[in-house]
Amino acid sequence: MTKREQLLQELEHTSGDVLDSVLEFLRFINAHPAQNIDTAQRIDTLETIIGIRKGLEEFDRGEGIPAAQALEDLQHRLNIPPKP
Repeated sequence: MTKREQLLQELEHTSGDVLDSVLEFLRFINAHPAQNIDTAQRIDTLETIIGIRKGLEEFDRGEGIPAAQALEDLQHRLNIPPKP
């Protein structure tokens, strides 16, 4: 599956608020073309924005966990020793 197909699939299941942000982002890119940013980088950025927004929506619905707990879980999973 191409990045474009993945993005379209994600957009199908994305709320209207997030889609508004995506549209705003795309309009910004079109109005301010950057010389050093190719299409793949723009899609990566857009995917990141969508992922963050979806995560925030999940957190707002009470599906998230506090950052301290998430970091503690990551430390445990990755066997990172606690700071002294």
